Amino acid sequence: KIPKLELSKGESDPRQWVMSFEAAVEAHRGSDTTMAKCFPLAVVGLALRWYTTLPSGKIYSWEQLKDAMILNFQGNFDEPVALGDLFAVRQGPKESL
Repeated sequence: KIPKLELSKGESDPRQWVMSFEAAVEAHRGSDTTMAKCFPLAVVGLALRWYTTLPSGKIYSWEQLKDAMILNFQGNFDEPVALGDLFAVRQGPKESL
């Protein structure tokens, strides 16, 4: 039985989605092979369209599929600003407040 997860629509953090997906599949004693085979059942929208357009024979493992998905959808996710990012901001000599 496929674990029920919030489905990835290509609009959320792909790394967080992958971590949740892996934890759910592993909790049901699933392997990397199980994750790869269940992936198309756990995604909808943009992520499913992306998956269905992957060239045949391009992906050979869960690690490859996971990495390709994260790389493809990372651009759709606005990562929250970290405190370190704010401290790195510097006002230029001719910039006003």
